Amino acid sequence: MRLRRLIFLVILFPIIFSSCIHFTKLTQGEPVSPQMRATLDDRLTEAEKLLALLDFSQAALKFENFEKEFPQNIFLYRSKLGHARALVGDEKYTEALVLYREVIDASLSSKPEFTALASYYSSYCYEALGDDPKTLAALLDAKNLADKLPIEIAQAELPARLAAYYNRSGDIETARKFYHSADQGIATVFHDSSTKSITAKARTLYLMGELSSNQLSVESTQAQMDSLAMLQIFSLRSIELNEPQWSPQALKNLQNNYKDLWNTILQFPKNRALDAFAAEQELEEIQIRALGQLLELMQKLKLFRSPTPSAENHFTAELFLFLKQLEGHAQKMLASKGILRLTPESQKRQSLHREGTIRDDNKTSNGPLPNEEINLQEN
Repeated sequence: MRLRRLIFLVILFPIIFSSCIHFTKLTQGEPVSPQMRATLDDRLTEAEKLLALLDFSQAALKFENFEKEFPQNIFLYRSKLGHARALVGDEKYTEALVLYREVIDASLSSKPEFTALASYYSSYCYEALGDDPKTLAALLDAKNLADKLPIEIAQAELPARLAAYYNRSGDIETARKFYHSADQGIATVFHDSSTKSITAKARTLYLMGELSSNQLSVESTQAQMDSLAMLQIFSLRSIELNEPQWSPQALKNLQNNYKDLWNTILQFPKNRALDAFAAEQELEEIQIRALGQLLELMQKLKLFRSPTPSAENHFTAELFLFLKQLEGHAQKMLASKGILRLTPESQKRQSLHREGTIRDDNKTSNGPLPNEEINLQEN
């Protein structure tokens, strides 16, 4: 037995030794001349510029080619992080997680700043894949290394994402604590109004408000609306900045969240365990509650609209026109079910002295509303 173990160790030793050498190279990178360093930096910068322009497919290809050509180099972590983020942009979350894990496993002891970034960015993947426990674990791992993160992530983006997680988990007190931390963080990090600062602020606010609906389902509708209630204010602030690259991205993300919620509510299934009449009644009740919550979300967003004239621009105009149209469709659908849920403006006009709903005798068709009236399809 001892002889077998000795033979096994002798055979295994070169493999272990080789792995250690590879790990050292992966962690530290090969020594390079200043000229080679500049060449590598230039090549990587090309890919990063494509990523900044949101050209995810081309950026991913550039990063991949860089890693194949220079499998061990001083910029390997930087490349893998950029590569993973490009894959996330193309919604290839599982592939991105492989790269994030490689960075986390290899960088913790030598380059914790890359561990922190990989942990934080991996939370987006887990959220998009619907894995809440791993989303929280990744966020907490990043929080534990917050001093290694860029300041805008540590003080603004990270607490915003934690606020959203705890809000949809029902821990409102903790959610509010992180929300206020994020709100204070954005004011602390971006305290001047230079063009560079506005661009960076719009980007950070967009990321703070970004919410994936990739795994949205009937079961997760409530959690999605809870998250949106907490994050949509950050998207609105990004839109109000009228920044040419990030404001339209924030607008698109916010519109898509509302579109996806609307379409999911329309597709709620009937309970097959009930008889036809009971199933129809239950479905109607569930849809009425969901539509009511959707309307409340829109009303909350309107309350956060900045009164400052400078915040009004064509992006905000498009957003609130979209919400007005969606609100009209929701009201029509409620009316079709014999319910009319009035907005505060309508309540004031009709001098209603109580909250709630009123019966509408003029019912309309309860079929799906035409998408062409309001663009409810993905952009």
